[in-house]
Amino acid sequence: MDIFTIILFFVYTYGLGYSATYFLKNTEGVLEKHLMRVGIGLGVIPLLIAVLNLIKIPLDWRVFLAISLIIPAYSIVKNKGIKPEKIKLTKTNIAVLLVLLMFAFTFFMYVKGSFNYPYLEDEDPWGHSSDIKYIATEKQISEPIEGKSVLVYAVPYPAGYDAFMAILHQTSEDLVWTMKFFNSLIASLGIIFFYFFAKRFTDSTKKALIATLVLTAIPSYLSHFIWAHSLAVTLFFPALYCAEMIKENKKWLLALAIVFAGMLTTQPTQPIKFMIMIGLYWGIRSIYAKRFLKEIPLAVMLGLLLSLSWWGIYGVEMAKLQGEGAAVFHEREASNIFERVMNFFIPESGSATRAYTFNDYFIAKSQNLINNPVGLGIAITLLLLAALAITAKEFKSLMKKENAWVTITIAWLIFTFLGMNSVTFHLPVGLFAFRFWMLFAIPTSLLAAHSTSYIMDIAKSKELKAAVVIVLVAALFFTAAKQKYEVNTAQWYSGTWSPGELEGYMWAKDNIPANTPVFAIGDYTRITGINKYTCFWCKEEYEFRQKGLNITAQELKTFLAKNKYEYFLIGGTEARIYGIEETNAKINEIMNTNQFALIHQTPGVLVLKA
Repeated sequence: MDIFTIILFFVYTYGLGYSATYFLKNTEGVLEKHLMRVGIGLGVIPLLIAVLNLIKIPLDWRVFLAISLIIPAYSIVKNKGIKPEKIKLTKTNIAVLLVLLMFAFTFFMYVKGSFNYPYLEDEDPWGHSSDIKYIATEKQISEPIEGKSVLVYAVPYPAGYDAFMAILHQTSEDLVWTMKFFNSLIASLGIIFFYFFAKRFTDSTKKALIATLVLTAIPSYLSHFIWAHSLAVTLFFPALYCAEMIKENKKWLLALAIVFAGMLTTQPTQPIKFMIMIGLYWGIRSIYAKRFLKEIPLAVMLGLLLSLSWWGIYGVEMAKLQGEGAAVFHEREASNIFERVMNFFIPESGSATRAYTFNDYFIAKSQNLINNPVGLGIAITLLLLAALAITAKEFKSLMKKENAWVTITIAWLIFTFLGMNSVTFHLPVGLFAFRFWMLFAIPTSLLAAHSTSYIMDIAKSKELKAAVVIVLVAALFFTAAKQKYEVNTAQWYSGTWSPGELEGYMWAKDNIPANTPVFAIGDYTRITGINKYTCFWCKEEYEFRQKGLNITAQELKTFLAKNKYEYFLIGGTEARIYGIEETNAKINEIMNTNQFALIHQTPGVLVLKA
């Protein structure tokens, strides 16, 4: 565990969150104020990365540290020190402590699951590892070889997530540990940010606490899978919190704009969904207020404008890319940029998108998708249906201004439900339907809190209210949280490997020092994904790799020596790309030269010392 980098994570996020809200009136709650600064700071980081990259300032951890400390240091000097703030044991603070326990449970679950195996799961994290290594080393984001796409996610896919991981990797030698730990931390922090948003949204500590408990238990809200959605979706809550704070101080629209721009520079599709959700929020709020609330549209437009620090530059580069290695366009083959973008919106978009049945919602399973699990569980489904029945029964109460949040939540529920069922209902458009599950969990949790609160209000005595809470916790545990825990702590799929190949790569991971130069012809993400170094962005290496196995053993030896590569791996990956016969022939040629020492071998890979 790298304690120094963990401390830096919170210095970056808190310092930038403090800076972004320095000129705004913060909440009176001490814990809320400080914890939400971390959330808002998370939103600042991707935008700051885009801006620094635009003006050619190196993406170096010391630059981020300095920027995050400027305003806090100024404040300390101006106020002649730090004034201690007392935290009293009030009901409000006790609720926050309970939320911190939910965060701790989620974080423990994700970290335990992440480190339950030594490899990166599936395919996406391996691609992220190579982009992170490139940004951490070169301290910039751009396609390094003109006219070629060698980065997997960074360009044009916004690089906020990978670049932040790269900043953390600069002070944490172990890339795999960095990715696993901080991805789990970011995804878990959303539990805290959701609570403070829900508390202001519902104007009820009780409902917010219940909703947070449901979100903690619900299987479909995120997992420890390593991808940009962990950050993009977590930022929904600081953004929505800022939207709620606008009611107290209109200047909070600036904070909303910054966090929204952070989303836009982190992941390309979730911000589209957020814009629709914030649009529903704004529209319904305006109807209840009986006036045009201009702050939300202004914040969205400002956020879009700020995001041009990324998209204004790489939108042009996007048009030039032909899709080679550009993961953002991998869903379908397309002949031009227009077709690629339009493929986002076909009903079947998304690698795991399918038609869903009632059973997918009602029964939470211990085996699930690892990137975006599905399901609510029996208890949560019943609470959701109960909330809809209560709302229908007391429909007239929705006209009251204090119940605007219920109307907004139902609108969110309808939108996310339709979004996840683009194939089920044969809708004309879609947007990666399976990824709507994590968003569907948000209104579901809020409405489950609504029905639970309604039941508790019916229960007159304290004993009955306590019984409702006990039954709720038990039901959530046995029908949702237990299954969520089992999924997130299971041995996950490691991606496509030949028999014995993964074991060989894991041997190299454990027995060759971190960041040692290691070369493989077939797939450079496999090298960065085991904590080793390969300069896949260097032109000479790129051109050499393009030859595939059409090289002599002597040419390989000369290349490795010239570029100071100490180790060479060859096996199943090359066989899948270039064919088994050609790969075996090349292995035999290499071994017959006696210029390479075989230091480890499995049925799937040879580890050679050059």
